[in-house]
Amino acid sequence: MVHIEVVATDGTMQKRVLWLDMQENGIYAGLCRENIDVHISYHADGNVFQTVMGKSEKITSGLPLKDFRHISAIASFAFPSDISQVSDVSYDLKQLNGVVYVDSRSFSSNHIGCNVILLEPKRFDLINSLFTFPVLISELHLFTKFKPWVLIYLYEVTNR
Repeated sequence: MVHIEVVATDGTMQKRVLWLDMQENGIYAGLCRENIDVHISYHADGNVFQTVMGKSEKITSGLPLKDFRHISAIASFAFPSDISQVSDVSYDLKQLNGVVYVDSRSFSSNHIGCNVILLEPKRFDLINSLFTFPVLISELHLFTKFKPWVLIYLYEVTNR
């Protein structure tokens, strides 16, 4: 299993905001909130589910993971840039396969957006399509230990 977390800091504290597990049977991405289970799962067979407090609902179908091609967003989350408002799920320095470390002080908006993207391996050209969206991407983090590759990007959430 590959386990990645998104961790935010404001220089005085560190909080876990998102977890991502990549297993043979699927990819799972969820919010780090005490007593709240909210996650998205992209199963090996291509079925995508959203689970909220133990209740799962199929939201779409895609290619089986072994046949995945192109680029696809599987999850989109946002969290307060004032991380004192984030549920108290402190980062405990456990061993992970990857950490996206975000300094919330570098964002001027009230919230930080975080998208999880699946990317066909070695198709760096597909990343360009992300820059056609109406958000200013601040950071990109690419993880290649699993197929398909996983790209996590962070952006300023603005009120439009």
